[in-house]
Amino acid sequence: MLVDQDTVVKLERADRAGRRIFVAGCTERMAPIFTGVRGMHHERALDVERYVGALDALWDAAEPEAFKGHFEEIERFEEFEDPEDDDVSDIGDVYAFYAALTLRYALSCVTSSDLESAVKCGHVALTAMGQFDQAAPSASFMQDERRYQARTDYDVGSASSLEKFRQECRESARARFETLRRRI
Repeated sequence: MLVDQDTVVKLERADRAGRRIFVAGCTERMAPIFTGVRGMHHERALDVERYVGALDALWDAAEPEAFKGHFEEIERFEEFEDPEDDDVSDIGDVYAFYAALTLRYALSCVTSSDLESAVKCGHVALTAMGQFDQAAPSASFMQDERRYQARTDYDVGSASSLEKFRQECRESARARFETLRRRI
Protein backbone atom coordinates (compact mmCIF):
# COMPACT_ATOMS: atom_id res chain seq x y z
CA MET A 1 0.00 0.00 0.00
CA LEU A 2 1.38 3.37 -0.93
CA VAL A 3 1.77 6.28 1.41
CA ASP A 4 -0.81 8.98 0.65
CA GLN A 5 0.51 11.75 -1.58
CA ASP A 6 -0.44 14.40 1.01
CA THR A 7 1.71 12.57 3.55
CA VAL A 8 4.61 12.42 1.09
CA VAL A 9 4.33 16.18 0.55
CA LYS A 10 4.30 16.68 4.32
CA LEU A 11 7.47 14.58 4.59
CA GLU A 12 9.14 16.51 1.74
CA ARG A 13 8.55 19.74 3.67
CA ALA A 14 9.46 18.29 7.05
CA ASP A 15 12.78 18.92 8.70
CA ARG A 16 14.94 16.15 10.16
CA ALA A 17 12.95 16.15 13.41
CA GLY A 18 9.62 15.91 11.60
CA ARG A 19 10.78 12.93 9.56
CA ARG A 20 12.21 11.31 12.68
CA ILE A 21 8.87 11.58 14.49
CA PHE A 22 7.04 10.19 11.46
CA VAL A 23 9.23 7.07 11.31
CA ALA A 24 9.27 6.75 15.12
CA GLY A 25 5.47 6.67 15.08
CA CYS A 26 5.35 4.05 12.30
CA THR A 27 7.85 1.91 14.19
CA GLU A 28 6.09 2.35 17.53
CA ARG A 29 2.86 1.08 16.02
CA MET A 30 4.67 -2.02 14.68
CA ALA A 31 6.87 -2.67 17.74
CA PRO A 32 4.57 -4.98 19.75
CA ILE A 33 4.36 -7.27 16.76
CA PHE A 34 8.12 -7.77 16.76
CA THR A 35 8.53 -7.88 20.51
CA GLY A 36 5.50 -10.09 21.02
CA VAL A 37 6.31 -12.61 18.31
CA ARG A 38 10.07 -12.70 18.87
CA GLY A 39 9.77 -12.38 22.64
CA MET A 40 8.24 -15.86 22.70
CA HIS A 41 11.65 -17.25 21.70
CA HIS A 42 14.34 -17.04 24.37
CA GLU A 43 17.11 -17.04 21.78
CA ARG A 44 15.75 -13.77 20.34
CA ALA A 45 15.76 -11.88 23.66
CA LEU A 46 18.76 -9.78 22.62
CA ASP A 47 17.09 -8.84 19.34
CA VAL A 48 13.96 -7.76 21.22
CA GLU A 49 16.13 -5.66 23.53
CA ARG A 50 17.90 -4.10 20.56
CA TYR A 51 14.61 -3.36 18.82
CA VAL A 52 13.26 -1.59 21.91
CA GLY A 53 16.51 0.31 22.41
CA ALA A 54 16.51 1.53 18.82
CA LEU A 55 12.85 2.48 19.08
CA ASP A 56 13.47 4.49 22.25
CA ALA A 57 16.36 6.25 20.51
CA LEU A 58 14.07 7.24 17.63
CA TRP A 59 11.97 9.28 20.04
CA ASP A 60 15.03 11.08 21.42
CA ALA A 61 16.49 14.01 19.56
CA ALA A 62 19.87 12.33 19.07
CA GLU A 63 22.35 13.23 16.38
CA PRO A 64 22.29 11.02 13.27
CA GLU A 65 25.64 9.43 14.19
CA ALA A 66 24.03 7.97 17.31
CA PHE A 67 21.79 5.75 15.18
CA LYS A 68 24.49 4.03 13.15
CA GLY A 69 25.19 1.49 15.89
CA HIS A 70 21.49 0.68 16.14
CA PHE A 71 21.32 0.27 12.37
CA GLU A 72 24.27 -2.14 12.35
CA GLU A 73 22.67 -4.22 15.12
CA ILE A 74 19.32 -4.41 13.33
CA GLU A 75 21.03 -5.42 10.08
CA ARG A 76 22.15 -8.61 11.87
CA PHE A 77 18.57 -9.69 12.69
CA GLU A 78 17.73 -13.06 11.19
CA GLU A 79 14.82 -11.41 9.36
CA PHE A 80 17.41 -9.89 7.02
CA GLU A 81 19.45 -13.03 6.42
CA ASP A 82 19.02 -14.92 3.16
CA PRO A 83 16.41 -17.53 3.95
CA GLU A 84 17.20 -21.11 3.09
CA ASP A 85 13.54 -21.57 2.25
CA ASP A 86 11.95 -18.78 0.22
CA ASP A 87 8.49 -19.82 1.42
CA VAL A 88 7.97 -17.93 4.68
CA SER A 89 4.47 -18.96 5.59
CA ASP A 90 4.34 -18.59 9.37
CA ILE A 91 2.12 -15.59 10.01
CA GLY A 92 4.16 -14.48 13.00
CA ASP A 93 7.37 -14.56 10.94
CA VAL A 94 5.77 -12.50 8.18
CA TYR A 95 4.62 -9.74 10.50
CA ALA A 96 7.84 -9.82 12.55
CA PHE A 97 9.66 -9.22 9.27
CA TYR A 98 7.42 -6.23 8.50
CA ALA A 99 8.08 -4.82 11.96
CA ALA A 100 11.85 -5.29 11.60
CA LEU A 101 11.79 -3.74 8.13
CA THR A 102 9.87 -0.74 9.46
CA LEU A 103 12.61 -0.21 12.04
CA ARG A 104 15.33 -0.69 9.44
CA TYR A 105 13.86 2.03 7.21
CA ALA A 106 13.29 4.28 10.21
CA LEU A 107 16.95 4.03 11.21
CA SER A 108 18.02 4.60 7.61
CA CYS A 109 15.87 7.74 7.56
CA VAL A 110 17.27 9.21 10.76
CA THR A 111 20.90 8.56 9.84
CA SER A 112 20.47 10.44 6.56
CA SER A 113 17.14 12.35 6.80
CA ASP A 114 16.36 10.52 3.57
CA LEU A 115 12.84 11.14 2.27
CA GLU A 116 12.77 7.81 0.40
CA SER A 117 13.50 5.84 3.59
CA ALA A 118 10.73 7.70 5.44
CA VAL A 119 8.26 6.88 2.68
CA LYS A 120 9.39 3.22 2.60
CA CYS A 121 8.95 3.03 6.38
CA GLY A 122 5.36 4.21 6.02
CA HIS A 123 4.80 1.93 3.03
CA VAL A 124 5.86 -1.19 4.97
CA ALA A 125 3.56 -0.31 7.87
CA LEU A 126 0.65 0.24 5.47
CA THR A 127 1.35 -3.02 3.64
CA ALA A 128 1.38 -4.97 6.90
CA MET A 129 -1.86 -3.37 8.04
CA GLY A 130 -3.48 -3.96 4.66
CA GLN A 131 -2.69 -7.65 5.02
CA PHE A 132 -4.03 -7.56 8.58
CA ASP A 133 -7.30 -6.15 7.30
CA GLN A 134 -7.58 -8.84 4.63
CA ALA A 135 -7.03 -11.56 7.24
CA ALA A 136 -9.40 -10.00 9.78
CA PRO A 137 -12.32 -8.63 7.76
CA SER A 138 -13.77 -6.54 10.59
CA ALA A 139 -10.43 -4.78 11.15
CA SER A 140 -9.57 -1.30 9.93
CA PHE A 141 -5.89 -1.17 10.80
CA MET A 142 -4.78 0.18 7.42
CA GLN A 143 -7.18 3.10 7.72
CA ASP A 144 -5.89 3.66 11.25
CA GLU A 145 -2.29 3.62 9.98
CA ARG A 146 -3.13 6.11 7.22
CA ARG A 147 -4.74 8.40 9.79
CA TYR A 148 -1.65 8.30 12.01
CA GLN A 149 0.68 8.89 9.08
CA ALA A 150 -1.29 11.96 8.04
CA ARG A 151 -1.16 13.55 11.50
CA THR A 152 0.71 16.75 12.13
CA ASP A 153 -0.95 17.81 15.38
CA TYR A 154 2.10 17.11 17.53
CA ASP A 155 4.77 19.67 18.35
CA VAL A 156 8.20 18.27 17.53
CA GLY A 157 9.75 20.62 20.07
CA SER A 158 7.44 19.67 22.93
CA ALA A 159 8.29 16.60 25.00
CA SER A 160 4.75 16.40 26.39
CA SER A 161 3.21 16.59 22.90
CA LEU A 162 5.50 13.84 21.63
CA GLU A 163 4.86 11.68 24.68
CA LYS A 164 1.11 12.01 24.10
CA PHE A 165 1.52 11.05 20.44
CA ARG A 166 3.76 8.11 21.39
CA GLN A 167 1.18 6.90 23.91
CA GLU A 168 -1.54 7.02 21.25
CA CYS A 169 0.70 5.01 18.92
CA ARG A 170 1.25 2.45 21.68
CA GLU A 171 -2.48 2.04 22.23
CA SER A 172 -3.01 1.42 18.52
CA ALA A 173 -0.09 -1.01 18.52
CA ARG A 174 -1.55 -3.07 21.36
CA ALA A 175 -4.78 -3.56 19.42
CA ARG A 176 -2.79 -4.72 16.41
CA PHE A 177 -0.83 -7.24 18.43
CA GLU A 178 -3.95 -8.59 20.11
CA THR A 179 -5.44 -9.24 16.68
CA LEU A 180 -2.27 -11.01 15.57
CA ARG A 181 -2.00 -12.97 18.82
CA ARG A 182 -5.46 -14.43 18.25
CA ARG A 183 -4.34 -15.64 14.82
CA ILE A 184 -1.07 -17.32 15.77
